[in-house]
Amino acid sequence: MAAVSCSGSTMNDYEEALPELFAPSGCDAELIGWSLPAGPRLTVVGKIGFELHEGPLKTLLPAVDLCRADRFDTKTGLFAAASDLAPLVPSAEILVLARAYGPPGPVAVRLHVARKGATLLDKRVSIAAGASACLGPVAPSSPSRLGRLKGLTPAALEAPPLGLPAGFDFAYFRAAPDDQQLGALKGDEEITLEGLHPTLPRLSFKLPGCVLIARLLQPKGRPLKMTPLLPDRLLLDLERGWGALTYRAGIAIDWATLLGHSVELGLAQGDTTVAFPDKKDPATSRGHSRRRAAALAPAAQAPSPAAPTEADPALPFPSSARPVVPAPHPVARREPTDLSDETVDIASLRAGRPVAPPAPLPVAPPAPLPVAPPAPLPVAPPAPLPVAPVSPPPVSASSPPQHGFDDGPLFATMAVDSGQLTELPIPFAEALEAGEREGPATRRGLPFDLGAAAPPPALDDAQASERSTLDVPTVTDAALALTTFPWQIDPPRTCSSSS
Repeated sequence: MAAVSCSGSTMNDYEEALPELFAPSGCDAELIGWSLPAGPRLTVVGKIGFELHEGPLKTLLPAVDLCRADRFDTKTGLFAAASDLAPLVPSAEILVLARAYGPPGPVAVRLHVARKGATLLDKRVSIAAGASACLGPVAPSSPSRLGRLKGLTPAALEAPPLGLPAGFDFAYFRAAPDDQQLGALKGDEEITLEGLHPTLPRLSFKLPGCVLIARLLQPKGRPLKMTPLLPDRLLLDLERGWGALTYRAGIAIDWATLLGHSVELGLAQGDTTVAFPDKKDPATSRGHSRRRAAALAPAAQAPSPAAPTEADPALPFPSSARPVVPAPHPVARREPTDLSDETVDIASLRAGRPVAPPAPLPVAPPAPLPVAPPAPLPVAPPAPLPVAPVSPPPVSASSPPQHGFDDGPLFATMAVDSGQLTELPIPFAEALEAGEREGPATRRGLPFDLGAAAPPPALDDAQASERSTLDVPTVTDAALALTTFPWQIDPPRTCSSSS
C-alpha cells in the first residue's frame, strides 16, 4: 500500500491554493488539504489554551500554538510532543505531561475524567516519585502506531498535500496510549489528577466548555458551509501549569478550487453567541495565511553603521545629528466581532445534533442614484414678423358724415360709390339663370328655398310717433359711408342733436 500523490504540487502551490484562514484572539488554527480515492477533503484544526487551577476554568490564554510537527526531547531523546496537524482522528484522547510527586517510593497516580458525574475514563498507575508519569504521547515509530500504516512510512505522511490510500487506518494519528482514549470529548468535562501536581496532591477542575465553529465563505463574503469543530485531544502540561484542547472538523470539498475563499473560525464559551473574527484585523490571520503575509511583507532594513562625528559637507548638520525617523505605531488590535447575525445553539452542539447551515445574509437593494433634472433648453424668443405699413384708405371730403355724432380722430369715414355696388359679385351667382338676378326670391339650383320676403310688421300710432322722433342717420344713394362709432370703442359720448 502506497501513499497517493496529490498532482505533484509543491509546498508553495499547495498553500497558495488553500483559502485564507482567520481566527479570534487566543485561538490558533490551520487548514489541511488532503485526499482519498473518493475525493479531496479539507480539514480545519483549532486550538485553545487555559491555565490549570482548582475549580472551573473560565479564563483562556491569550495565545497558544498548534504543534505542527512531531518533536523529540533533544536531551533525553524521548518523544515529547505529537503533531496536531492530523487530517482525521477517529476518537478523542488525553495526553498528560507530568511527573509523579509524593514521598520517596512508589506514588499512586490517577487520571479521572467524568461528565455530569458519569465516569468516562479512570486510569491508575504506580510510579516512582520523581519519574515520568508515562501518560504522555506515544512516538509514531512505536509498534502500536507503526503497525497501522500497513507498509507506509511516517515520512510519507509528512509532506503535504497528503494523499491517503483506500482503507487507511486513521487510528495511526492517535498519539495517546490505548487506555487514555475515549469515544468523544465535549470540552466541559471534569478532570481529577492525583499525585501529578508539584504542590497539590489532588487537583480537580472543569474544562472551560468552549465551542468552535468554522464557516467557509465565498469570495464576496457569503457563507457557503458551516460546521462545528469537535475536541479530540486534551493536553495537560502540569510542569508548566497549562492545558490545551485541539478541535477538528472535516469538509468534503475540493480544497484546490477554493482560491479567493476564506475560512473563519468562531469561538463561544458557555452559552454565549459564537464570535467570528474581524478579517480586516491582521492579528486574526492564522496558519498559512500568516506565513503568506509575512513573506509578502518587506524585509526590515538593517540599521546603518554609526556615522562619523565630523560634519558632512553636503549636509547642513553633522552626520551624527541626523534626524531619527520614529518607527510606525503598531496597528491597534480590535476585539473579535460577530460578522453575522446568526447564533449557534451550544446545547445542540454538545448533544451531537447537526447544525443547520446559516441563512443567507440579507442583501439590501442598492439605493437609487440621485439624478438631477435636466436643465431647460434655452429657447430664443421668436423674431417679430415683419409688418408692412398699411396706408389709410382715401377719405372723401365731399361726403360729410351723416351719423349725427361728434367726429373725432378715433374713427374715419370711407366713401364708397354706389355705382360700384352693381359690379360686386353676388353669392351663388352661378346658380342664377339669366333674368333671375332681380326676380323673385325663389332660385333654382340652390339647395334651399329662399321663400318670399316677409312684410315688415305694422306699427301702431304710438310706435310710429315715437319712431318719427328718433334721429337716425341716413345713408343716401350717392355714397355709402362705412362708419365706426365712438361708443364701440370708448364709453359712449354725448350725442349732438341734429337740426
